[in-house]
Amino acid sequence: RTFIHKKAISIRGSIESIGSEKLNEIFEKNLYMAQIYPKPETRQSLEVFCMMAGEGEFFDLSTKPITREQFRIGKDADKIRKPERAAGYFITDRCIGCGTCVGICPQNCIRSTAIPYVTGEKHCLHCGNCYRECPAEAVVRE
Repeated sequence: RTFIHKKAISIRGSIESIGSEKLNEIFEKNLYMAQIYPKPETRQSLEVFCMMAGEGEFFDLSTKPITREQFRIGKDADKIRKPERAAGYFITDRCIGCGTCVGICPQNCIRSTAIPYVTGEKHCLHCGNCYRECPAEAVVRE
């Protein structure tokens, strides 16, 4: 049994086209894509590219709570200053400790041990439930 269908990657960055010369090699290694594009004429609109630099997130939805890992791509990826915290939803000092966000978080990743509450960014789905439902408007999206 495989859980690959419960994993996802989000990537953004700069790319460079390398034409179609590697297209056949890609289809030889990726049988699923070969099923989607079974004939050479159906592959004409496809373009092979190389990502020169970028960043992204890996999501594993098969774990409870979900796992989210950030990564960077490129020869200078280790030199890029990482943000102090990841993008997502955060609870500000306007939090009144009512618990609304805790009750609607599908991942149970909001810690309510002190006010203001704290989101567990590593497990957050970025669904925005806490943002939409907070009566004190204490949740912000960055």
